[in-house]
Parts: sequence; C-alpha cells; structure tokens
Amino acid sequence: MRSLTSEVTVRQLERDFPASKALWSQYRCGSSLIPAALLREVVARYIPEPVRREQLLEEGLHLLRQAQEAARRPDNAGAHTTVLEVRARAQDPAAEAFLRLDDARLRQIEAMQKLAVSEQRCQQLEEMVSVLEKRCGTLEAERDRARQDAQAELQQELALSQEYRRQAGAQLERARRSRDEAYVLRLAAEAQVTQEQIRLRQQIEPANDPGAPYLGVSTDAHALPFPSLDQIVDALQITREQLDEQERDLGALRERLNPDTTATAREPGPLLHGHPADRPDTGHVRLERVDNLNNSATSSNTPGNMPATRVFGRGIGATADDLVPVDEAAATRELARQLRDLHARAGQEQWPAERLVEAVFPEPNEDTGVSFAERAVTSWLAGTSLPTDWIYLKRLVSALGADADEVGSFLVAYARVLHRTGLDGPPAQVPRTRRWFTRLVPFMASSRTPPPFDDLDDIPR
Repeated sequence: MRSLTSEVTVRQLERDFPASKALWSQYRCGSSLIPAALLREVVARYIPEPVRREQLLEEGLHLLRQAQEAARRPDNAGAHTTVLEVRARAQDPAAEAFLRLDDARLRQIEAMQKLAVSEQRCQQLEEMVSVLEKRCGTLEAERDRARQDAQAELQQELALSQEYRRQAGAQLERARRSRDEAYVLRLAAEAQVTQEQIRLRQQIEPANDPGAPYLGVSTDAHALPFPSLDQIVDALQITREQLDEQERDLGALRERLNPDTTATAREPGPLLHGHPADRPDTGHVRLERVDNLNNSATSSNTPGNMPATRVFGRGIGATADDLVPVDEAAATRELARQLRDLHARAGQEQWPAERLVEAVFPEPNEDTGVSFAERAVTSWLAGTSLPTDWIYLKRLVSALGADADEVGSFLVAYARVLHRTGLDGPPAQVPRTRRWFTRLVPFMASSRTPPPFDDLDDIPR
C-alpha cells in the first residue's frame, strides 16, 4: 500500500476513495487491513498497465488473505514463537537501531504535517483578515455618505466587523507562533533522524566486516550527500541580495502608501482606564472610589485644590501623569471600549470568544445555544448592544480579572448607560434589577457619593 500510494496524500485518497484520512493512515502503516474491493480500486486507479496491474493485484490479494488468516488465529496460537522473536529482536542492536530510526522518521513526518497544517491555517486567517479589512473600509465609506436613518445600522455592522477583525488578528498571531514552533519541531525531528541514521550505520558497518575497524563517517567531505560549502556560500549570497532588494522595495512601497489608510497603521485600542500607562510591571489595578460622578468642580466632596477628575492605579513610582484618568462611560460604545481594554489586559489569546461564553453562561441554555451566546458576547465587546442583566456583565469583567473596585466601576457605568438609554426602554436593554438602578439614578446627576461597593454580593442579581 505504501508503494502504491507513495506519491499521494491521505487527503487526496480521502477524496478519491470511500475511506477517511484516519483509515488511510491505518491502511498505509499496516495497523488495519484494507478491504479487498478497495484494494482493487486502488490498483486499478494507480497502475495503468494491464499486465502489471494484474500481477500487483494478485500479489496484494494473496498478502491480504495471509494477513486475514493470521488475524483469525486464536490468541494462544504462536504465542511462544512471538515472544522468542520479540526477545531475539530486542537483543539485536541493529534491529533496535532500525526501530529507533523508524520512530524518528514517523516523528519527522508528523512534524512536517503539523507545519503544513499551520501554514495553511495562517493563510486562511490572513485571507479572513484581508476580507474583514475590506469590509470595514467599505462600511466606513457607506456610513459617511448614507442617509441619517441608515447610519445607525451601518455603524452597528461596522462595529461588529471591527470586533471580528480584532479576533481574527489575534488568532492569526497565535497561528503564526504555532507555525514557527512547528518549524522548529520539524528541524528537531530531522536532527533526530540524522542521529539515528548515524547510529544505525555504526551498528551495520562493523557487522558486515567484523575484522575491519569502524572508521565512522567518511572523512572525504566531497563524498557527503550534501551540497558543497562553495555552493552554500553562493546560495547565501544570492539570498542576501534578494532580501536586500525586497527590503528596499518594501520601503519604497511603504513611502508611497498613506499610513493613515493602511491596515498596518491602525492605532491600537485605548488603555484600560485605571491601568498605569506604559507600566506593565505595576501589578493589579485598584480603582479608587469616584467622589464626584459628574466632575463638578463645585462639589462639596472635592477639596479646594483637588482636580475634579481623579485618577486611579497602583504601582511603585506611579504618579498622576503616568495614570490614565477615569473616563465615565455614558454610551454603549464607551462601555464596550472599557470592556475591550479589560479584555486586552487579561490577554485576548488566553480569553478567546468561546472561553468568554463559558464564563458568562456557565450553564448551557438550549433555547439560546452556543452560537447565540457567542454573538451576544461579541456584540457587547463591539458596543452594539448591552447585556440583558447585570449578572452577565459582572461575570464577564470578573472572569477577565477585574477586582471589586473595578467591578463597582463597571456597575456604575452600566447603570449610567441604562439611565441615558432610558429605563423604560426595550426589555433587551433593561435588566431585571430595575428597582435597584432606580435608586442609583439620583447619584448619576448629583455630586453625592454613590453607595459603597465593598460587598458586591449584596447587590441584587
């Protein structure tokens, strides 16, 4: 089977014949027996010469019958002979070397397959990112020239497209790292194969001529089955010149392109409010309670020389200039921006969409389903909708590493956005904790300090 299908991949075999890739792998390695009808189809397809086809088919069917008879033997038949053969084989250094070489080659094949899959996945994600970039650009142009009544719908489509573009970019970075790791593993597998080949040669050559001392690898460098060093130097020189020319071409193209419109010039998202800017080693963020929610300079809670907008954060050497000021979310998109900042701080790779869905909806709902829940979480991050209940938002920010004060900040922002949207709005925008938010609303428009959030578990769920 391996000789017949040596130039064909298992993917191609799966398309041409009624068997899966897993089965074809088993047929080719001998762990499973191929059906006789399928064997006839394979021989008929890959051996065009009639005489040769009949010979190989007869030989293959004969081997298949022998294998089937051996498989039907009782478990105790030939057990003693098998043990003796295995022991004799295990004591033979050459046989052990062959086995190790075979295992190394199998690992090499697996590493090459992983690398091919990683490269294909990177290509697919690159195409997806390109499509989403074009979609975002088209939606931005359509939004700018659309009528007033159509701008809201286009803005929602644009926000969702930008969120999916961000997720695709994060997955592309993961795929590229996996591809690099697969390439390193392939090199390591090739090195193991080379080492096992050398060990095998060391075992075989003295056995062929016991009286002659083992000299190891030939000392003649020109006899090695590799390109000469002169050829390698020439190839490196040509490649270096090609890379230099490519870098010059890319630099010229970069100068001709407008950086404001290129996909690579997209500015990163804003920092999470309350996280020290450019200080990744400052530890967890602590949110100090905001004394003045509407930033009124005449508030009785604000000292004479204290700025109306306070900053929060914690870190050695952190000052007010280093910290990002508190930004009170007053719209759905502003709240979504803070969610995206928190998501970026927690790590977008560590928290993909499916893991966020598990954190927000720990108990699966047959009425909604996973796809609906994933679309809901994506729309929250994109800013096209609000969670239907505070408990969902609390689960999301808590899973992303927000401490008690930060959860309280999101609670106040959530209540403020609901108040601006209208507590009598549609059910999808109003949580079940309406009475508690109604008591919280007076603090949104006054200078009084909001209720403490020391024990968030006491808040109605």
